Amino acid sequence: MIREDTNKNIIERFPSMESDLKLHAIPQLNKNKEDIWTAIKILAFYAVLGVYAYYKYMEMTGEPHPSPSVTRYTLMLLGAVPVGIVIVLVVLYDSIRDYLRNRPSRKKIKKIRENYLEDVSKQIISYREAALEWMNKRFVPAEDLIRRIMRGEKKIRNQGDVMLTYRLGTGDLDISEHIILPNMVNTPQNIKLKRTCKKLKEEYGIIHDIPKAISLDEVGLLGVVGHGDKRKAYDIVRALSTQILVSEVPENLKVAFVYDSVHSKGWNKYESFTRTQMETGISLVAGTPEKRGKVLDMLAQAIEERKALNGVGVENMKPRYIVFVDDMALLENHRIVEALRDDLCVCAFTFILVEDCIEKLPGNVEYALVDSSEFSGVYSMSDGSCMPVVFDKLSEQKFDKYIKYMKSENKNIAGR
Repeated sequence: MIREDTNKNIIERFPSMESDLKLHAIPQLNKNKEDIWTAIKILAFYAVLGVYAYYKYMEMTGEPHPSPSVTRYTLMLLGAVPVGIVIVLVVLYDSIRDYLRNRPSRKKIKKIRENYLEDVSKQIISYREAALEWMNKRFVPAEDLIRRIMRGEKKIRNQGDVMLTYRLGTGDLDISEHIILPNMVNTPQNIKLKRTCKKLKEEYGIIHDIPKAISLDEVGLLGVVGHGDKRKAYDIVRALSTQILVSEVPENLKVAFVYDSVHSKGWNKYESFTRTQMETGISLVAGTPEKRGKVLDMLAQAIEERKALNGVGVENMKPRYIVFVDDMALLENHRIVEALRDDLCVCAFTFILVEDCIEKLPGNVEYALVDSSEFSGVYSMSDGSCMPVVFDKLSEQKFDKYIKYMKSENKNIAGR
């Protein structure tokens, strides 16, 4: 589920967004003055209307109205205006006295309105900070995760939750739709409030550098493209896969890596993670033709068996698979290609395809994480919409350092 129109599987969820920030009314400083002028304007309106009608008749006919009663009516209206004003002044005597006695100075009016803006701005800033803090706690970069583990933190229950939601990087979030006005009629005071609301939205409506995350539970096929330089794609994959592999939840999750050991180096390091090993002893890190064949056969069989269930009980399908494929060409002439054409979400599968060009991705890929010299972000393959994201990167050196740490820890545990 997505909070942005461009991509329904990119999420920014936090509790504070469940309730909107409703602005309170601007303080009414001259209410008595408004009452007085409203009464006078009503009287003047009817008088002017009558006189206008009379003279409109004269303009059309060139002579006064033949009916004396109409002429008298017009004169009565004209005379009623000053009389009505006097009556209004008498009736609203207390209001006039209060207005003259308590009339705020222009300086005071300006100060009150400045205080109002400051108060509302503080509310919005607090709202923004709460949202940013919640997201930063929930979605931690891969580099920070492994640093925490190497410092001795035993349990990592981060973004890899039961919804398989993982951080991609940071970007902008528009919260202007949550800065709303109270229900109100169009009065001069409320028109000012609308202008104020617009100004506040322009100034505070965008939260910058907020974590962007993706729910792999809702994406069957995902592309990762380092346009013109595949190393950019590897940096994204390294950060994403590390989050998946180090998190303790969900427990029944397996991660496979399909690559060519001749042309792609470094993928074999993933064998150090328990999530790449099946209980039968089969490694899901497949770099040779023989290993690729075995792993792809096993995955294809699992997909076919689960498809036969037509999505029934998908939440109980175990294990849940996330499969990284370094080049679609490695899947050619294998029956798994046919399996990828259907909805993989109902089979509890997600395939992540790594390429150096977006044109190499299959047509049924839903989204692509694209990093190029021109654009960095999430690209929707269906409608061409984009969401800019500054992707998290995990360097190969830092990843290698973590692998060494893991191997050292495993030896220490084995020796106890």
